[in-house]
Amino acid sequence: MSGLPDPCDAAAWLEEAYRLLTSEDCDGCSDCSSKCAGAIQMWREEYVLLRLAAEAAGLPWPPPDARDEWDPCPFLDEDGRCTVYLSRPFICRAFGLVPWLPCTLGKIHALAVDRALRVFGDYASRPRKTLAEGTREDPSC
Repeated sequence: MSGLPDPCDAAAWLEEAYRLLTSEDCDGCSDCSSKCAGAIQMWREEYVLLRLAAEAAGLPWPPPDARDEWDPCPFLDEDGRCTVYLSRPFICRAFGLVPWLPCTLGKIHALAVDRALRVFGDYASRPRKTLAEGTREDPSC
């Protein structure tokens, strides 16, 4: 009961969820990039968006070290900034907005946290796979 479109309409759902996961308090620093590690899970539609963003940015696809566990994320540049920021998956957008992924600088307002928590149930209702799993199944790789 998040007030979002039906999760089965992934494009519409993701567009609205991503809008809700935007915080005006975040200034885009790279402080949280130290937490960008591990094999995050994403919807198939997010995987496709991520692949298209990486290819458009001239990044190798699949990432040379695409595996089930990462430390750190292969999409961080040398300054710790995300090279696919506008196409980052849902969980990456939740950094700083949920209690289990807090903003390390304490900049996020409680209203943003409330919005983020509203969408997690819908997000969990559909299957997700890691980037490595998606890459193994992707015929374009």
